[in-house]
Amino acid sequence: MLILCERPLRLSSDVGSRVVDFWVQRNDGEQLLLVGDGETELLVPTVSNIPRRRVAAADRAAAAMWIANWQWMLPTIISTEAWRPNKLNDGILGSIGGPMSLSRLERAFGFCRSKPL
Repeated sequence: MLILCERPLRLSSDVGSRVVDFWVQRNDGEQLLLVGDGETELLVPTVSNIPRRRVAAADRAAAAMWIANWQWMLPTIISTEAWRPNKLNDGILGSIGGPMSLSRLERAFGFCRSKPL
């Protein structure tokens, strides 16, 4: 399970304030994500003992393919949610045991286009 909220709050301290980029709730707990390479991300106070994690440019570059896949998939996932059968969702989720390319997943479930766009 993953729940997230973009820009949920502003943290302030003696050295300044910072908008939190994401609040994330996973099965193992919650976390505040601060996107940036500066030291000020770690100087802002914690909120209710929620751990903070700085996401630096190097982290984003390392995950570039994963991010690109999600940017491609999310609009379709959200806009077609009402028309997707639960059986299809369960089948896809059951077949993924780890990282997988989008093209491999499309081939496995017959979503390949016969003609390029």
